[in-house]
This record gives sequence, structure tokens and C-alpha cells, in this order.
Amino acid sequence: MMAESSGANDGGRPSRQPIPASGFSPFTPYILETPLPEKWKMPTFDKYDGTTNPDNHMRVFMHQMMFHAVSDPIWCRVFSTYLTGEVLEWFSELPAGSIDSLATLKARFSTQFAPLKPAILTVDNLVNIWQEDGESLRSYLDRYNRMSVKIKDLSDEIARHHFSYGLQPGVFADKISRKKPRTMEEMRERTNKFIQMEDMQEFRLKKREKDDAAVLKPTAPRSNKPLARPNEKKPPKFTTYTP
Repeated sequence: MMAESSGANDGGRPSRQPIPASGFSPFTPYILETPLPEKWKMPTFDKYDGTTNPDNHMRVFMHQMMFHAVSDPIWCRVFSTYLTGEVLEWFSELPAGSIDSLATLKARFSTQFAPLKPAILTVDNLVNIWQEDGESLRSYLDRYNRMSVKIKDLSDEIARHHFSYGLQPGVFADKISRKKPRTMEEMRERTNKFIQMEDMQEFRLKKREKDDAAVLKPTAPRSNKPLARPNEKKPPKFTTYTP
């Protein structure tokens, strides 16, 4: 039995030349023999080479294919054309007929390249985030936000607790302890307002220092000698002459 090829030609379209549904392909005959839709256009995204997070590649693939109302077998064949290098070699060496659905393909792909997934972050990672000596409140808030968004199912209460716990002792920490924010969003709003106040104070301080430096800057001493007027002729040394 023959099936259409899932490979793309130089023009970016999959080849429609028939290929044997033989025992050399990891796909089952059903996947290989499902015809491509008329006027089929291949989606465009980067091929996966096994050097980045496989979940990101799978998400990009799924989002791209959502715009194409095609069957599960076509999704499988399109996915295989966006593999390259050692990843394509891995796929080609899968047992013949072992991929019978997109779910199976996703599971095999995810398991094979699981070591490339980033470590799962937990609440414990927030314990290591605190405002360092001399660090601005802006920098601390930025680092804390970038870490907290990576933690799944992080409760608002725990996020507020760890943020306030990591603050350096000072005016802002005292304000937070006296009147605790009810939500993390309120915490961020109050933090940003305090940052704006700090920025304004720093701007005024620098301006004052600049003005003081200009006042104290030494000036060159002025000469007591009167300046000659332009084109003014000097009077003769003697007013009369006696031979």
C-alpha cells in the first residue's frame, strides 16, 4: 500500500509523492496513509535540535497547528518534519509502527528529552531570594517577580510573606510591618510607589550636590588693571617739548 510523503520539498510544501507504508517508519500505516488536505500549507516554526526545552517546542507546534483543521495523523507527520540532527535520528530509529497517535508521539518525545527540561521551582526557591546589602528596592522586586512567576500554584499569602521577609530593615520594611498589604498586587503597588519616592529623593539629592558644586567652584582672580578700550590711543608721555 502507498501513502503520501510527509516531507517538505524546497518550496516549503509537503511532497505529495507516494511512499511505501512499509515496516521502516515509526508511524503506523493508518498515519502514513491518511491523505493530506487539498491546498495544504505547512506551518512555519523552528526545527527542534535537542538543545532546548522540549516542552517549549511542543507548545509552539500545538499553537501553530491549532490554525489547521486537520486530523491527528497529519499532526503526527507534520511534527516529524520539524525535527533535525540527533532528534531526527532518534525518531527514525524508533520501532516500526510504534507511533499510532499524537498522544503516543508526545509521550515518547517528552520522555526522551526530559533531561533538557528546566528544574521545577518550588516555594523553597523563594527562601533564597532576599534584598542584599546595598541592593535597591527596584532590583529586589524585579528578581522576586521573575522567580515567583515560575513557581506553579504559588498562593498569594505565601508570596506576600516571603517578599516582606526578604526586605532589608528600613523605612519601607517598617511601613509594611505596620500595615500589611492584603494581596500581593497591593504589595507590588506600594513597593512601586516607594520606589518612585526613592527615585525622586535621589534626583533631588543629585541636583542639590550639582548646585552646591557650582557655587563652591573657585573663580579666577580679577585683575585691578583697567582694560583698554578698543581703538583707544594712549596719551603722549610728555605734554610739552623744550629743545
